[in-house]
Amino acid sequence: MKSHQHQEIFNTLSSKGVSSAPIYLQLGVYLLGILLLVAMQIGFSYLINQLNTSVENEKARLDVGEIIISDIHKIRASVYILATTTGKNRQRLAMNVFYEQNTALNNALTVLSQGGVLIRDKKLNMTNKDVTKQIISYSYQPSADKYVLENIELRPKLITLNKKIEELLFLLNKRANYLALNDNKTMRLLLLK
Repeated sequence: MKSHQHQEIFNTLSSKGVSSAPIYLQLGVYLLGILLLVAMQIGFSYLINQLNTSVENEKARLDVGEIIISDIHKIRASVYILATTTGKNRQRLAMNVFYEQNTALNNALTVLSQGGVLIRDKKLNMTNKDVTKQIISYSYQPSADKYVLENIELRPKLITLNKKIEELLFLLNKRANYLALNDNKTMRLLLLK
C-alpha cells in the first residue's frame, strides 16, 4: 500500500513538474549576499584608506610642529651667540646664521598654514653619512578652525624679534666703536645703564 501511495505522489509530481522558482530565488539571494559582501569590502577599504591618509597628514603636522619648536630654540641660541660675539666678521657670520634660521622658521610656518613640502637636513652620528634629508609633506585642510593658531601667535613675534635684532646690531656696533676707541669711561657708563 505504501508503495502505491509513493507511486501516486511520484506520478502527480511528474505530471505537474517541479517549479524552479525556489532554486532561482535561492541563487538570487546568494548572488545578492556576495555582491553586498564585495560592496562592504570596497566601502571599508575606502574608509580605511581615508583614515590612513588623515593619520599620515596629522603625523606630518606634528613633525612640522616639532621642527618649528626646534627652530625657535635655534633662533634663541643664535641671539645669545650674537649678543656675545665681538668683531664685525664674527657678527656677520652670527647674523647670517640667525637669518637662515629665521627663514627656515618662516618656511615651516608657511607649510603649516598653507600646506606643502618641508625639507630639512638632519645631522647624523654615522661614519659614512653626515647628513640625511627629512622630507615632510603636509596637506592643509581647513576645518572648523579657519586659522592656524601657531601662525597667528608666532608671525608677529618674529617681526618684533627682527626689530630687536636690528637694535642689538646697533648696540653691538656702538660697543665695537667704543672698544676701538679704547674709551673705558664711556664703556663703564654703558655697562652701568
